[in-house]
Amino acid sequence: MTGGAAGRAKGARRRQRPGKGGRDDGWAAPPGTGRSIGKEPLRCGTPGDNLPHAIPSEEPSAMARAEYSFFFPFRVRYSEVDGQMIVFNAHYLTYFDTAITEYFRSLDYDYREQVELTGEDYHTVRTVVEYYAPIRFDDEIEVGVRTARIGRSSLTFGLEIYPRGSDERLASGEVVWVNTDQTTHRPSPVPAVLVEKLRAFDGEDEAAPPEGG
Repeated sequence: MTGGAAGRAKGARRRQRPGKGGRDDGWAAPPGTGRSIGKEPLRCGTPGDNLPHAIPSEEPSAMARAEYSFFFPFRVRYSEVDGQMIVFNAHYLTYFDTAITEYFRSLDYDYREQVELTGEDYHTVRTVVEYYAPIRFDDEIEVGVRTARIGRSSLTFGLEIYPRGSDERLASGEVVWVNTDQTTHRPSPVPAVLVEKLRAFDGEDEAAPPEGG
């Protein structure tokens, strides 16, 4: 689910200046496209209710761009858009997953080594995407990642997408992982070394102390 390597990700960007926040221009897409209609963003999620370690459903809260310390850039490829030349909704989760991978790389944390040494790996138990404005073919975008919550066995990531160099929020989302013993398939505590790195990167106040779940 993530890749591990030392050093900061190439092309990754650190904190940007604060801005005006999200965009609401009443943009509407045809029915069935999975994008926002009018002023209410549509949400898609995978709560993982059939898993023993499922996380209760909660709505993610949008953050200001200045609250993100890590950004990873993308340029929209032709294979990612639909017939309207707008990014197909499922590709937002690909952007999120890739950005989280690079976020971990920037921590100087060897994710693969954790798997090999402990026999533990992360299961994705929840994903949420909120769509605010369309992203089009060849647009340059940046995905912000931060650790919103550290539980006993879970990590909750907050993510937002912006145009390159802009404060206009295009989408936001949440991804929840649970660290799991790959033999018993039961939750295991998040490694202490990772907790320490996450708190150092995002700040003590931003990454909440471990709780149940």
